[in-house]
Amino acid sequence: MTRDENVFPARLLNASREERKTYFREYQVLHPRIELIFNRVMRLIREPGGKQIIIVVGPTGAGKSFLIRWLVNELEYEWSKIQHTDPGRIPVAWMEVPAKDTRQPSWGDYYVRALEAFEERHIEKKVLYADVSLDVKYVDGKKKLIIEEASIRKYRRALESCFKFRDPLIFLLDEAHQLVNTGGLRVEEQTENLKSVANMTRTLHGLFGTYKILDLLSLDDDEESDQLIRRSCILHFRRYLDNEDERFIFDSTVNSFLLNMPLKRTPDLSRHFDYLYERTLGCVGILRDWLVAAYTEAVDEGAATLQLKHLKKTCLISKARSIKMLQQFAKYEDNVDTVLDSDDDFEEKIKEIKHRTLEGQEMYGPEKDERSHPKESKPRRGRKRPGRQNPKRRSIGRREGGQGG
Repeated sequence: MTRDENVFPARLLNASREERKTYFREYQVLHPRIELIFNRVMRLIREPGGKQIIIVVGPTGAGKSFLIRWLVNELEYEWSKIQHTDPGRIPVAWMEVPAKDTRQPSWGDYYVRALEAFEERHIEKKVLYADVSLDVKYVDGKKKLIIEEASIRKYRRALESCFKFRDPLIFLLDEAHQLVNTGGLRVEEQTENLKSVANMTRTLHGLFGTYKILDLLSLDDDEESDQLIRRSCILHFRRYLDNEDERFIFDSTVNSFLLNMPLKRTPDLSRHFDYLYERTLGCVGILRDWLVAAYTEAVDEGAATLQLKHLKKTCLISKARSIKMLQQFAKYEDNVDTVLDSDDDFEEKIKEIKHRTLEGQEMYGPEKDERSHPKESKPRRGRKRPGRQNPKRRSIGRREGGQGG
């Protein structure tokens, strides 16, 4: 490829190494899978139709965390245009569910973290301080905050009050699969807790996580999981499968990343696309992390272009590991599809993209507005206080022409 085919600003060729690395690290591709899931979630937020929980499930590395950043940015932007009507409202909040720790009740920690997500920093003022029992102990040499049962109930009531007065459109939980088997509770108890939280807050919840979330649903005749399924909308954020149509999209996504690498020569890696697919299994999140690492290696080396040696040196997943991951994915993919609608929207999107390509148009189409997209940094657990943000989308990433990035 020639330099003219690249889409990054030409000035970057003379920029510092750090500036070039930052540019590519912040670049994102809005490929068809993530666009469809984004649009479906936004429709559900605007019109839940009686649903209390949106569950976005998919393989690790599909891009779920990036999807959350995009949703947070879009909802905050939309609200900023009308926030004067209710300056105390927070349209969206987000938290990451911590890894399981069976030494203390996980739901007490959840309530505290959820309050922090709304920037309720002085949460002790939200409850009767004298009645709150917080104890600091050392377990295996590490400091642990122990929340007594009485305090858990008070933080739960504080969270219910917070949801009532902040009135978010949705509360998003990243790494939600960590809710499974945490705090020493059985899956059935976690399912009941999850339903209870959604009920008590009267707020739509979005759970984003790996296929382990399916353990909360169990997909059998269990009454608790059946109730959760009825109250939920389950969206499958699939990887790109190894067939002609989906490999076409995956390979095109790889090309979009390569065209946006500020290098003297655009990488020519078409012969190695099978290798890229094999070690990512069609997961764009894994692909992106790998290409960022490989690009950093090439820039630090002073290379004119990205080569196979840079990919091999920074490969994140071994062949043996990729085989094991494929087996794990296959185990869940068929099961989750039994509770989902058809993927007709995605099939139509592929046809549209192929048509555009044959007509010589941009791969993902120029029909979109000039929306900014998420940067690499994670969203804050809260947001600026309402009334302090102009109606302008934050710059949360770069994209190529009409294609998302």
